[in-house]
Amino acid sequence: LSNSNAAYSILVSPLLFETDQSSLVNRTLLIDAPVGTQLARASQRDSSSLDQIQKIIDSQLPRDVKLSKADDIIINDGSMIELEDKIRDKHLFYLEQAHEQNP
Repeated sequence: LSNSNAAYSILVSPLLFETDQSSLVNRTLLIDAPVGTQLARASQRDSSSLDQIQKIIDSQLPRDVKLSKADDIIINDGSMIELEDKIRDKHLFYLEQAHEQNP
């Protein structure tokens, strides 16, 4: 991260808050979805049982704790196009923030 020459860098970490990796970054973005959506998507993607997926979710930090720790949140409960629009908006915001910090 410290060697990046980009306007901003992204650290992708599914367990960012659980591992305290959030101390490595200036802002955190949580891409979240309702638990029912998480269960449906994971069972389709991984062919795992709902029970197995729920156990994985339960072993992580509670959703409300992650939501309270995040600086920014994108709710991913719609189509891929909707998600892309939300990400584009955040990208423009982060470019603006980077420019303000490094004019």
